[in-house]
Amino acid sequence: MSVPKNVFWFEILLYAALTLDALSVALQDRGTLNADIVNIAMFLEGGLILVQFYFVWLAGQRRVGWPRWALAALLLLSVISLLQTIGAEAVNLVSAIEIVSCALSAVGLALSFTGNARGWFNGLKGNGPQEARRSLDERLAGAWQRNVDRSERTSIESTFDARS
Repeated sequence: MSVPKNVFWFEILLYAALTLDALSVALQDRGTLNADIVNIAMFLEGGLILVQFYFVWLAGQRRVGWPRWALAALLLLSVISLLQTIGAEAVNLVSAIEIVSCALSAVGLALSFTGNARGWFNGLKGNGPQEARRSLDERLAGAWQRNVDRSERTSIESTFDARS
């Protein structure tokens, strides 16, 4: 099954935003901080970016819904942090990159909660519950025919008919 357009654009926009986040981590001015502290901070920031890459993959390719909520919470924290940074300093190259990253993330996440993405994350094969039920019935019938030989089927069916 092909990926819906909203999910496709969700992945593209979030991957682009995370790439910009990695660029902003590399360009951050660490000032006069101790080298060990800088290394730990960069390691943690890089790890968080990798976790977010995994969340995007999980949502987009594995159809798991909860990573979208985790990404939305992380976006909210990023916006709060960005506003504090802009309030304390003027807008510089790193904060401008972060503004673009937050905008891309917001649009991508909005797409993941709207349109044809809803059915994708709800696990529906078609356009509604009837189509999903029909698909489930077809899969169960196929499994029934593959896994149970004719004699067992007959005895099970007769037992079921006798009870009803």
